[in-house]
Amino acid sequence: MDWDWEDHGFVVKRGFFDEHVIDEFLDFYQKQYLDTGQKPNDNDYLRYLSVRDLLCHKSLNDVWAELQIEAGIEACLLWWEMEPTGWHLDRLYHPTRSAGIWIALDDIPEESGRFEIMPGSNHWKFEREKCMPLGGGGTNDYVQSVLDQHDCEVYAFDGHKGDLLVWHPDAIHRRAPGQPGIPRKAAVALCNEMGLVRHGLDGAWFQP
Repeated sequence: MDWDWEDHGFVVKRGFFDEHVIDEFLDFYQKQYLDTGQKPNDNDYLRYLSVRDLLCHKSLNDVWAELQIEAGIEACLLWWEMEPTGWHLDRLYHPTRSAGIWIALDDIPEESGRFEIMPGSNHWKFEREKCMPLGGGGTNDYVQSVLDQHDCEVYAFDGHKGDLLVWHPDAIHRRAPGQPGIPRKAAVALCNEMGLVRHGLDGAWFQP
C-alpha cells in the first residue's frame, strides 16, 4: 500500500538510501559508540559530521519539497536499545515540529520493538496537551480513550536496510516493546521548521 502524508500522516520510501551511505554510518557508529561503550546523545548531529551526513543527507531535500514542509534536525535518537514509549504525538511541546524521520540501518525484526503509528490519526480531534507518553512505555488514560474511539489498524514499520519512514508530528505513534538484547538498528531524527539543514556534503547551516 502507498501511504500518503496528508491522508495517513506518514510516508514510506523503500530502499531510499544507497547501501554505501548506510555502511559508512555503521562504520562510524561501531567506532564511536559500540567500541567505546559511549551512548549517543540527542545533540550528536551537532558534534559529528557522520551523523549529519546521514540525517541531513542531500536526498532528503527532495522529500521535504515533495511534502511541502521545512524540516531541519532538532534532535537525534541513535541508541539501538532504547526503552519503549506509550502512544503519543510529537507536537505536544513543540509547536514548530514538522516531521520525524526513521531510517532502517538493517532489517528490523519485530522482536526489537518496531515503530508503530495509527494511520490517519493526524486528522483526529483530541486535546494535544494530554497526549504525552507515560514512563516505562505506558499509554495514559486520555490517549487510550482516543484510540478506543477509532477503529484503526496499527501500522508497524517493517523496515529493511536503507528504508525511510517520515511521520507527521500530529500522528499518534509509539516505540513498541521489544525483547531485551535484540537491538533495533535505526537512526531517528526529530525535525523542526527552525532546525539544522545540510545541503549535500559541503557544509551545514542554521536557518534564520
